[in-house]
Amino acid sequence: MGRRRKRVATGDGVPSPRKEEKTPAPPRKEKKKKTDIGKVFINISIGLCIFSLIWFFYALYMRSSLARRVVTLHPSPPVLDANSSSPAVSPERYWGTYRPQVYFGMKTRSLRSVVTGLMWMRQFAEMDGNLRHTCEQGDHLLGYGWLMHDGVSFGVQEVHDREFTLTTEFVKRMGGDHGGDWTWRITAKQHCPCC
Repeated sequence: MGRRRKRVATGDGVPSPRKEEKTPAPPRKEKKKKTDIGKVFINISIGLCIFSLIWFFYALYMRSSLARRVVTLHPSPPVLDANSSSPAVSPERYWGTYRPQVYFGMKTRSLRSVVTGLMWMRQFAEMDGNLRHTCEQGDHLLGYGWLMHDGVSFGVQEVHDREFTLTTEFVKRMGGDHGGDWTWRITAKQHCPCC
């Protein structure tokens, strides 16, 4: 049937009692903790997210506090009156060539002005068919500028394109409720192909 155990007899013939004591286990070696790179990156990411949220809410707070800040004007009297650009205050300067960065343009000094100007292009040119309106280096004009302008009532300007010269002239006459009457004329002179 089963296997029999052998009994070891002592000198007295009495079997020895069984020892229940266990032998002590050898001491365990302490393992060095390995740093997990993934956990380090997660901790850095969490720290950056917290920092970003703090910065975001600080920026919102500063934006709202600056928006509520009261701006105190200097106590000196204003240089221009509140209605200084109206035709009633200075009718001779109401209309004029107040349009920067265009070859020729006129407007009023009011906030919502009618804007007039000059645009042109060479229609059947094989190259450089650009619409000319704003002063651009890429237009390759030979030159442009005012020949005469008093800043108030008249002006004469020439724009030299490759094949022709445009002459713009404007005249203004004082009177009326809206800064006077004005007119402008544009003449074109084609260059001789032999020159």
